[in-house]
Amino acid sequence: LLELFAKGKIRLYALDPFTSKKVWDIDLREKSGLGQLMASAETSGPKPIALPPLVTASGNLLYHNDKFLASVELKSGKLLWNKKLNPGYIYLNDDATRLLVAEQRGGGLMGLSAGGLDKTLYLLDANTGESLWSKGDSKMGGDIQFIAPYGNDYMVVHDEGFNIYNYNPDKSATGRWKKDYAEKEIKNVVIQDDGLMVYFKNRRMLISAATGEDLWKKAEKLEREPSAYSMGRR
Repeated sequence: LLELFAKGKIRLYALDPFTSKKVWDIDLREKSGLGQLMASAETSGPKPIALPPLVTASGNLLYHNDKFLASVELKSGKLLWNKKLNPGYIYLNDDATRLLVAEQRGGGLMGLSAGGLDKTLYLLDANTGESLWSKGDSKMGGDIQFIAPYGNDYMVVHDEGFNIYNYNPDKSATGRWKKDYAEKEIKNVVIQDDGLMVYFKNRRMLISAATGEDLWKKAEKLEREPSAYSMGRR
């Protein structure tokens, strides 16, 4: 894949890596010369996150281009949709029909990402790009720290706690527990046979995956700070 700016448009080319021949090319969107000039002049400060392409169950390419996410039919190069999003994280569920998108945190130099993810999470139909939540998106209780699969569901850890969610269409994201596990500064969550081990800077707590309640009355102190996000995907 090769992305170029030509004649006021952002164009995507698919090239055969063995013959260097063009397979197809499509126009993703229009962009002014001034916008392209400003983008090319940005040489310092935090840069937007470039996410690798993914392939859906239908064999369509999901391509992150600047603050957009496009779906392209791989064989023909037909542009199926190009949705305005600012993804900092993209994850397909196991059967590649549902798409989780967490947006980048804003506020950086000249509108660039300040690093990390914000509170906004989208659940999209991987084929159509349409939101599966009637509200369009969901806001977590704090900036998202990491997202990890949990069986057929997924967990979202944010600055103010975490919860487990499913991929079903609804008004917005509905957690498995009525209230998030409301603890700040979570460093990691490890799945165990007897529950979820939640690590903080200098302590850990075992909680129930079914209810989100503490299984220990008192947190266990740690000798050293744990590694962060060992099971998560940022």
